[in-house]
Amino acid sequence: MKKLALVLLLVAGLAAPAFAGPIQVGYPGSSYGPYQTGAGGEFTLNPLGAWLDLADYADVAKDVGVLGTFQSFCIEGAEKLGGFDATYDADINQNAIGGGVADPLGDPLSVGTGYLYSQFASGVLVDYNYLGTLAQRRASANQLQQAFWWLEDVDTPYDANNPFMKAVADKWQNPGMDGAWVYGVYALNLWVPGTGARAQDTLYYNYSVPDGGATLLLLGGAFIGLGALRRKFRG
Repeated sequence: MKKLALVLLLVAGLAAPAFAGPIQVGYPGSSYGPYQTGAGGEFTLNPLGAWLDLADYADVAKDVGVLGTFQSFCIEGAEKLGGFDATYDADINQNAIGGGVADPLGDPLSVGTGYLYSQFASGVLVDYNYLGTLAQRRASANQLQQAFWWLEDVDTPYDANNPFMKAVADKWQNPGMDGAWVYGVYALNLWVPGTGARAQDTLYYNYSVPDGGATLLLLGGAFIGLGALRRKFRG
């Protein structure tokens, strides 16, 4: 089973979008973006040179402060972004790299994370206060960030009062199983330029997956089954 899982992971990795480029955190006058709260998202990312396809993002989740930006969240708890205006090298991957996972291939994002972020990016996430006051949107951002950390095993307990945790817990018996790519959600791995040092893994949404998207969808069902066996969900 372990050999089969490894083969599938390697093949699916080849099918993931093969893009890389520089990305900046925040924009002048905003620090990490107006909605950032606590140690995580929602924060603004600015892909320099417009190398990322943001066509699937709704207006409420992109072009915040500066055209060509999008709103994202952290995946790793042990890794930190530098100060605002920091620029990183970024690449798209199905897996979070580093953090608390020793596997050099990384840790595939969960189906719950894929569902929640795709809904957020599409502007239709139920109970997310997109159009409320600044404080209300930041409160939603904090709850959603806590849900991502819970799903990705970042020492965050389940909170029945968190609407986003409850939504995925009601939808799946194990929302922490692998499968974010089914919803077009990937890890955007950030690296410190010229050093190879890990900075953070963030979230990116592109449902119309180029370069191997058909293969990716075919493998999705197999990965979800393997994820249910491999990942012990902490609820």
